Formats: sequence, C-alpha cells, structure tokens
Amino acid sequence: MLAASQVGALVITGLVAPVFSPLKEDGSLNLSVIPSYAAWLNSTGVQWIFTAGSTGESVDLTLIERKALAEAWIAEAPKYGQRVIVHVGSDSVADMTDMAAHAQEHGADAIAAMP
Repeated sequence: MLAASQVGALVITGLVAPVFSPLKEDGSLNLSVIPSYAAWLNSTGVQWIFTAGSTGESVDLTLIERKALAEAWIAEAPKYGQRVIVHVGSDSVADMTDMAAHAQEHGADAIAAMP
C-alpha cells in the first residue's frame, strides 16, 4: 500500500460510467463482452469506468468474480484512454482490504467503497 505521503489528490473529470457486470444466462460472468463494452463506452465519451459499484450487483458476486471483473476492465480500458475505479466495498473488512490490494496490484486508477 502507498504511504500517506505518496497519496496525492485524485481529480476525476469527465464522464464516469457505473458499468453493469456482464452476465451469461446462467448468472456467471461474461468477460468476453468487455472489449466491445469498453469500445462502445469510449464512443459515447466515457472516460472513467466504475466497476461493480453503484449498479448493486457487487453484493451478488463472489470475491473471485469481482477480482476477475476488475482485472478485465483494468486490462481493457487503457486501450481507449479510459481509467478504472474499482468498487471494493463489502460487509467484510478483510474482503475490502483484499479487494483494495488486488486493485492496486493490477493497476486500478482508484478505488471506491460503498457500504
């Protein structure tokens, strides 16, 4: 984790999209659609991707699924100059800490935590 002296103010400007987590008919993640999803969002002017947050499905995804979703967006969004905010909120402080470390390790631009 970054020391307090390493943390600067992050200014978020432009459009932020709270993206839906793409699911297959059986309820499993459909990560294969993220490249086309990112391209479409880019064509609409979206500059920030907010994963598994304000659409509410993060409470229905496992920690493994949330990490896979974050990794997929972190890999794809930069191709379009988009930046990624990973929602790490959880009822479990241990899971939140794990998600935050995972987001940092994989290059997320920011994290958010909603209870």
